[in-house]
Amino acid sequence: MKKFFLGFLGLVVVFALVVLWYFSRFSDDSRAPQVDQETLRETHSGPVLGFSDAGVNVWLGIPYAKAPVGDLRWRAPREVDKWDAPKQVLEFGSECPQGVRAASGSEDCLYLNIWSQIGGLANKPVMFFIHGGGNVIGSANAGGLYEGQRFAATHDVVLVSINYRLGTLGWFSHPALQVSSSDSMAAKDNSGNYGTLDIIAALEWVQKNISAFGGDPENVTIFGESAGGWNVMSMVVSPLAQGLYHKAIAQSGGLKLLDMESVSAYKSDGGLLRSGREEASRLLQLQGLAANAEESVQIQNEMSPQEMAEFLRAAEVSKLLEPLENDKSIAQNSSAETEAPAPFILWSDMDDMAPNLFADGYVLPKSTDVLELFSDPEQFNATPIILGSNKHETKLFTAMNPWFSHRILGIPFALRNRDDYFHSTKYGSLHWKALAVDEVASVLRDSQAEAVYAYRFDWGNLRNFLTLNLQDLLGGAHALELPFVFGNLGLLETALVLSDEKAARVLSDSMMSYWAEFAHSGDPSTGRNGELPLWKPWSNGVQEERQLVFDEGDFGGVRMSDQLVTFESILEELASDETLDAQTKCDLSIRMFPHLAQRMCGG
Repeated sequence: MKKFFLGFLGLVVVFALVVLWYFSRFSDDSRAPQVDQETLRETHSGPVLGFSDAGVNVWLGIPYAKAPVGDLRWRAPREVDKWDAPKQVLEFGSECPQGVRAASGSEDCLYLNIWSQIGGLANKPVMFFIHGGGNVIGSANAGGLYEGQRFAATHDVVLVSINYRLGTLGWFSHPALQVSSSDSMAAKDNSGNYGTLDIIAALEWVQKNISAFGGDPENVTIFGESAGGWNVMSMVVSPLAQGLYHKAIAQSGGLKLLDMESVSAYKSDGGLLRSGREEASRLLQLQGLAANAEESVQIQNEMSPQEMAEFLRAAEVSKLLEPLENDKSIAQNSSAETEAPAPFILWSDMDDMAPNLFADGYVLPKSTDVLELFSDPEQFNATPIILGSNKHETKLFTAMNPWFSHRILGIPFALRNRDDYFHSTKYGSLHWKALAVDEVASVLRDSQAEAVYAYRFDWGNLRNFLTLNLQDLLGGAHALELPFVFGNLGLLETALVLSDEKAARVLSDSMMSYWAEFAHSGDPSTGRNGELPLWKPWSNGVQEERQLVFDEGDFGGVRMSDQLVTFESILEELASDETLDAQTKCDLSIRMFPHLAQRMCGG
């Protein structure tokens, strides 16, 4: 009991320090930015005024599209109304609605932010960042995590970050929302991919305006992590994004597309659990208009398309994000969850989770076979690209499952079922790597002339806190590379979890240098300073170096590796793993490759 208490206390202290760091960034009135008249810039919508910060000009909260409210809810983004007087843009725009019952955010959320070094190149490379969060949470303002000041100041780039619609507001398809094909915006409005269209609209804004901020519209690199990486890959396959960017970096990303019928139809008609019809059914029940799913179907079928569209657009945001009491897709943790393991493995059962990207045939391709898309240069936007993942991707998610961790108030503080935990996270992380990096890189290497690069982020040198073993619990977990890419290690330093702050800073500087050189030239090479190990392009050759590994010097440092992880190699490794019994192998294979599980399950 003492060990459990100390472990929980450790995690509480770490969490408290992180919270303290976050709020300390905004509590000092002396830090409030002051307008700098030298930052006056003219955009196609009107003039904006920002502020300067340690050699960098900053503009926060520039609207790039109209607020998608009222009749514009579930419509493609429209150009913002013009203004004449200079608009002071000193604060991040509101994050988009998110959280259960819309705990935070506003529908008026389509804003972007810019950091540009004062002086330096006349036409700086543009780095366009798309935040992660499963397309259901997150924003360009993450307590300073994505702040671009350090990156822009040290590497002569213009850094742009954006907000985009999330969840049901970002990806939603219901027959009643379809508009006439004679409408000039019909194809976009009917796509259901509103969050995707927001990103495209922000890229169009960059093309029209970024030169006024010192950026080169002919040299734009898109990059994003997790869902942001997914969205980067959606730009790679979207015909509408062609020419809007010139290089891409997908961090722990991947891509999955679902057909339009399944995302809009009733579940009884082959639709998904969170399809448009099913979401409307949930709303009818939440508002007391239907007692159950059967009644909601009857009501929907009796409503005209106009009536249903008006009903959906009139719904309070809180209702759009409120689960039914029996909604298993957002079920709270219970004792039942401890009866069997349920580790997070990428894309397992994700079809029934909202949101998903839709294969509408206009914004995104009609085909749902991603590897097939990447095998044909006619079906995607071929550019230099970096694909990467973290060594222990799935630990962040698996640790939250009560089968694998002891928790208090939902916070994990010690592992349970340790062997299951390490087996599940090992193979789950390999699965993520194959899906998001190796399988895609192998196809792209053969289908495009532009170079393909890959990395694996291994760093997990986290300090133990009391009895809380963070290296075991998290290691090189999902999203842990983000403070290193942006050079914002303050959160990790404040939480006292960096075992070697100097070594971590060296690794961060290396990552920023590679990212910046890629933005400048399309080849990360030896970094911006020309002094780092050579990052070679991906190779499909046998036992050839094909990916760069990021780690501290004491753990091998930055180096090339010949590791290749494929679906086939995972199954082979699983089959030969003598530490696992037959049932465990079968269970893991089912969670990763349901269509191939018979090979591991004996028929």
